[in-house]
Order: sequence, then structure tokens, then C-alpha cells
Amino acid sequence: MTTQTAEFLGRDAILGADDLAYDTVPVPEWGGTVRIRALAGTERDRFETEIAGNTKRLKLDNVRAKFVAKCIVDAKGNAVFSNSDVAALGRKNAAVLNRVFEKCQRLSGLTDEDVDELLGGMRRRPEREFYFRLAGHLNMAVAELLARISSRELTEWAVYERRAGPLGARRGDIQSAIIAAAVYNVNRRKGTKPIDPEKLLPTWDDCQSEEQMWAAIREANAAMGGTENGHIA
Repeated sequence: MTTQTAEFLGRDAILGADDLAYDTVPVPEWGGTVRIRALAGTERDRFETEIAGNTKRLKLDNVRAKFVAKCIVDAKGNAVFSNSDVAALGRKNAAVLNRVFEKCQRLSGLTDEDVDELLGGMRRRPEREFYFRLAGHLNMAVAELLARISSRELTEWAVYERRAGPLGARRGDIQSAIIAAAVYNVNRRKGTKPIDPEKLLPTWDDCQSEEQMWAAIREANAAMGGTENGHIA
């Protein structure tokens, strides 16, 4: 009886395979057709890290524009948009943007269930937030972090964060809030209450409208005795 030896793919065959899928999406509202590319594994990990952010709140603002900007490419496969274009892309028609987003989502294998699992996983397993903070601090994807760092070292990082303060961008936010509160409190109008630095910490999943931001600026300006258009606010 002859036994047939199975042929399995080796390193070179796997790494040499061009498996990034491309597709096109007709967008008559934009005047033509866009070409999209599936995200690579590291690109998807970075996208999920961006959603998780470095705070207790998820960064869901402009999430469709962020994803679409990573997927749209030119005829040679080069990215059309940069991170600086995301805000402008987010101002396009929501229905049109969502249509492109859903096509990009399917091409990259990112399902609605994946997003639900990401959000639910954060709630069920709070330590995941720490993994994302540490991954951002070390400039690597979470999957790479968990593959390279031992359980003991993860524990040591967690202890370090408790002793030294939060890792990542949140630390800078806190420092900026302390400075801003100090400046405000020194210059505030007589009779107004001092502000707590915690009130000045930014949040990322509950974005204010332009009108709300201007209202906050005017309130701070008035509290410090400032003027608006030459008049006392």
C-alpha cells in the first residue's frame, strides 16, 4: 500500500504569496469609481488599537472615515489618503461613506461581530485596555505584544503603570490638564470657582459640536475677564 506524503506550504511560499485582495466600488456621487484594498494583518491590528485608544473610552469618532482612508488605493496600490485627510473624508455624505466602508469591511474580513467582540471584550476583560495602552506605548500591535512578552513581564508593566502613572497619550492629557487648570485658576475672575484638572481632560467617544466647543471657549474667556469683539464677555 502506497502512502502519499502531504505537501504543506513552507515559509517562502507563504510569505511570497500575494494575498491582498483588491476590488472597486462605483461612487457616482464622487464622480467615478474608487479602488480598495484589503488591510494587511498589521494594518488591521493598528486600526483596532486606534479604536481602543489609550483611555477608558473607545475612540469611535470618524471610525468609518478612518477605515476607508486606509483601504482606498490608486492603480498602483498606493494609499490615496493620509491621516490628515480623515477629518475631511468624514465630512462626506454619510450614506455614501458607509457604502464604501461596508465594502472595505467585507474585503478585509472585519465583520460586525468582530467589532462587537472588540467592544464586548473590553467590557468583559478590563485587562485588555491595559494591553492596548502598553502596545501603543511600545509601538507594536497587541497580537505582537502578547506573543513577545511573558506573563511575568506584563505583570511588571502593570505594577510599573500603577506606580509611575498611565502609559501612552493619557499621561500627556493629564499633564496638559494640570497646566491648563493652573493657568485658568490663577487668572480667573474674582468670585468664580477654581476648576479641577479632571474637568479639562479630553474624551474621545462623545465629541462636542463646533457650537459646544465655542461655548466652552467663551465661558473660559469670560471667567478670566476676557473680551469678545472688543466687548466684555
